[in-house]
Amino acid sequence: MLLAASTAFLFLAPFAGSAGLRAAMLTIAMFALVATRGRGLLEDISQAPRDVVLAYAAWALLCVASLAWSEHPGHTAAELRAEMLYGTLAFALFHLAAKDAARWRQWWVALLAGTVTVAAASILQQLLPVPLSRHPLDGGPGPWSTHLVLVAPLLLAIAWPRPWGQDRGAAVQAVALLALLLAAWETENRIVWAAFGLQLAIIATLRRASPALDGVRGRRLRMIALVATLTIAVAFVASIVERNHRLFPANAPVTTGLERDSRPALWAAAWKEFIAAPWLGHGFGREILQEKFLPLTPPTPGHPPLQHAHNVFIDMALQVGAVGLAAFVFLLASMARRYVGFLRRPEVAPLGIIGLALIAGFLVKCLTDDFLHRHNGLVFWAVNGMLLALGQRAKAPA
Repeated sequence: MLLAASTAFLFLAPFAGSAGLRAAMLTIAMFALVATRGRGLLEDISQAPRDVVLAYAAWALLCVASLAWSEHPGHTAAELRAEMLYGTLAFALFHLAAKDAARWRQWWVALLAGTVTVAAASILQQLLPVPLSRHPLDGGPGPWSTHLVLVAPLLLAIAWPRPWGQDRGAAVQAVALLALLLAAWETENRIVWAAFGLQLAIIATLRRASPALDGVRGRRLRMIALVATLTIAVAFVASIVERNHRLFPANAPVTTGLERDSRPALWAAAWKEFIAAPWLGHGFGREILQEKFLPLTPPTPGHPPLQHAHNVFIDMALQVGAVGLAAFVFLLASMARRYVGFLRRPEVAPLGIIGLALIAGFLVKCLTDDFLHRHNGLVFWAVNGMLLALGQRAKAPA
């Protein structure tokens, strides 16, 4: 039941409208974990990385405590359940349940299978006269492009040897990257290319320093990485040009889209609100100050309402102040420090590379929006939980 429910959760995670099923799978898996491990669960908890656990606890407790001073207690209470409760469940469940590489491979396949299913269903939806769902299956361009960033390290490592890779050939690696880049292009998102570029740079750089990956330094894979790098650079520029051509007159300069971007105005408004409550913030919840940001929504027809500061660090500072932001940054740094430590152990170095690429890509993607939210947030915490556990528990080869 533990394996079935946790695997089902990862398969469902890319579906934006699967909140109820995701919560059910998390709950069932956690009950199964408790029933399976019993008292041994306390030992597992005691062996968790102390710095990460303390940082997460400090951040989470401050978010919960913000209910006492929240400007909108109802919103904070709802977001604590939707974000903090289920995010903590995802992080704890996959950290405690990640016992060996066999589970890692099963979860890897489930997450990618769900991603492929959502992509195929989105294509099918365009061909059918009847909607498959009341809401976009992928959550829209922003959330979907963020999910692609979260799974990108897994696809970039698909040719690595087992147990941490899938040991696939260069052809499979090329097809996987092509599918990833095409899916990203369809979102018309711009910052996704910067996130991909950083992830590719991290993996290419650190892979050379990892003896565990010596066997995959083939000429074909290097060529694929080079082509992917050039493609990402071209796609980044092309996305800016295409968006500018679509939204503005034909003779408008290429920089028009950047000059008229609403984010500087959002960040200026966010600074005023931060000054009003600098230490503890206004209360947990990404949209806690939505009434301040809604008037900044551009009058363009169909433009989504602007309800938060569109930057994960600024949003965090508005919610739980400088104290909460410091705790959140310390949590991210603690996880990154663990991944850097994995690089010094050949048997788990690939996990360290994947973890660093995951965090770096996700944070870059969240510089112009905040996707530590709903299904993207759950995937972020779940994958980090399992990576940290597998790296800690893996034994050096005899």
